[in-house]
Amino acid sequence: NTVVYKIQLYNGTESEAYKIKNNFTAIFPEYKAKIIYKQPEWKTQVGDFETKLEADRVLLLIKEEFSGAIVLEDLI
Repeated sequence: NTVVYKIQLYNGTESEAYKIKNNFTAIFPEYKAKIIYKQPEWKTQVGDFETKLEADRVLLLIKEEFSGAIVLEDLI
């Protein structure tokens, strides 16, 4: 298993998760957002960043538009 870092923009309903993803993609086309479903919640996440530092740098940019964004550690 490899540790990666993701930025979570949203956690909640399906319709809102897709709305956030579309808004994010319009503002930050250079980063790929994806929808993940883990019962019972829908999550909008960005990246697989190799280091926390890299994720934190992108988080600083994203937080201006998505104030609730957080960095999460994940295993792939």
